Amino acid sequence: MRTRASKKKCPSSDRMPSSPGHSSTIQKNAQMKRDINARTLPNGNPKGWRDAFTVSNTGLCGGAGAVIEGSIGVSVGLSTELFARNRRNFRSRGVDDVLSVFTISTYEMIGLGPGKTFVMSTFMANRETVDPKWFVIDATDVVVGRLAAQVASILRGKHKPEFTPHCDTGDFVVIVNVEKVKFTGKKWDDKNYQTYSHYAGGQKIIPAKEMRAKKPEEIIRLAVKRMMPKGPLAYKQLTKLKLFAGNSHEHQAQLPIEFKMPK
Repeated sequence: MRTRASKKKCPSSDRMPSSPGHSSTIQKNAQMKRDINARTLPNGNPKGWRDAFTVSNTGLCGGAGAVIEGSIGVSVGLSTELFARNRRNFRSRGVDDVLSVFTISTYEMIGLGPGKTFVMSTFMANRETVDPKWFVIDATDVVVGRLAAQVASILRGKHKPEFTPHCDTGDFVVIVNVEKVKFTGKKWDDKNYQTYSHYAGGQKIIPAKEMRAKKPEEIIRLAVKRMMPKGPLAYKQLTKLKLFAGNSHEHQAQLPIEFKMPK
């Protein structure tokens, strides 16, 4: 009868030594577990409400929680393992998961206490709450790409704290001196604008210099359009872009605010 050869265990001296960082992490985790056990009763129930309903960020990630020293007293961060042991105790207080434990702990720290409700809803802008403004930008010696990126952000409203992706929270932008914009490198000689009507012979290629001479507004409009999302909302926001060759414009009645391009 053939017998299976037993594996020979390597002596402890032959094992690779653990790194100092690994050993220190093990010691910290062991100390955290001792701190948690020291603040729980023999049956596994936490001593106090603060101890039971406090969890640290490391606890949310599944590790042992850290001990927090604060003005409200000593609070012990719970790990997911400790939460599983006390699941019945937590559920009796309406807590179903570790994230709820963290939420209730936050309420306790700001003074709400158990049994109270603290609801914070996310603000969503709509047509009634939006108050669009008007800005005017001088495009003299401004790089086209940097100007387009800034203008696209203003048209979408991403510079506002109440920005809502599905709502038009942007502002109006008036750009003057569009013929004085600047390209980096040799783009005035190398860059071309191409259009195609989808008919035979309907392809047109216009060099950048020719575009600046004939339609300087199209240089900025196309650059901004290509930095906007594709969809009905972005197309509507693009209509709030007003482009003018020269130093004057026809929107003085709106009292536009001068916008300085960041350096």
